[in-house]
Parts: sequence; structure tokens; C-alpha cells
Amino acid sequence: MFVLVGLLLLHLLARNQSWANLQYEHWSQRLPAMRKLLKPGQLEALFEGLVVLVDGRRFLRVLLLMILNWGIAILQFYILLRAFFPQAELVWAMLTLGVMAMGVAVPSSPGAVGVLEISIMGALSVFGVDASTALAAALTAHLTNYLVTGLIGAYAFLKDGLSLTGVFRDVRKISPSSTEETG
Repeated sequence: MFVLVGLLLLHLLARNQSWANLQYEHWSQRLPAMRKLLKPGQLEALFEGLVVLVDGRRFLRVLLLMILNWGIAILQFYILLRAFFPQAELVWAMLTLGVMAMGVAVPSSPGAVGVLEISIMGALSVFGVDASTALAAALTAHLTNYLVTGLIGAYAFLKDGLSLTGVFRDVRKISPSSTEETG
């Protein structure tokens, strides 16, 4: 329900950009702290990103792809859970993925190390499973995620002829902190 209300509000915002700009100007004059939160150009960038909510066909395609993505994730996690808990049901995977998504959305350690595992263990505890087996499933899920994304990233780097050191070197050339030091 909250997601639908949020999408509706974003849709209305995308449809009424001039009104939103006027509101921002009005409120940022009354509350100068707003100007610090939203720097010049960021509001336009937000509207640019929201354009998908105004184009009905494009929005439907994005929505269907998101549903497909979540469906694949649920199926994948369900298969992983069945390896550790043969009695696992599909609802276990759905609840655990939802809790994981909220858990890793909270600012935490790099790579959500620890937070992801605690989220999975907490969600699985609802079903009364053994905590050590839940930890093993959580560690396996996290390791699998690192392996899959790492392999895809390594392939992309190789295909594009990139290296981590080269990327870091390029980032340092354009980084604001490096231009401040030299200026």
C-alpha cells in the first residue's frame, strides 16, 4: 500500500514539475537549510529520473521488469533456503528478502557485512529455525552474492579492457578532493 501511495505521489510530482519548482523556491527561502539539502541542478535531475512515471508504456515495462526481478530473487532465495531447511516454504523467502532489503537500506558497514546476516537470521527466526543453520544460510547467501556480482564485474572489466587500478587512477584525476588539493 505504501509503495503504491509513494508511486502515486512521485507520479504527481513528475506531472507537475513547475508547481514543484515553485514550492521548492518558496520553501527554500523560508527554510535556508533546504538549499543545503538540495543543491542546484539536483531537482532537475530528480525530474529527469521521474520521467518514466509519466510515460505509461515505459512505466508498465519498468514495473513488469521489477516484478520479474523480485520473482527471480524470491525463487533463487527459496532454492537456497531449501538447501538448509528442507521444510522451507516460499513465504520464508519472500519475508526474508523483504527484511533483507530493509536491513541493508540502513547505513551500515561496507558491503552490509554483518547487517545482511543479522537481517536474514532475524527474519528466519520467525519460523523457529536453528540460529546456527540460519547463520550458515545467511553467510552462503552473502558469499554467493559477492561471487556472482564479482564474476560479472570481472567479465565486464576484462571485456572493456579496464582494471581496478586504472579506474582508481581515473577517479583520482576527476575527484573534487584532488582538485582542491592541487588548486
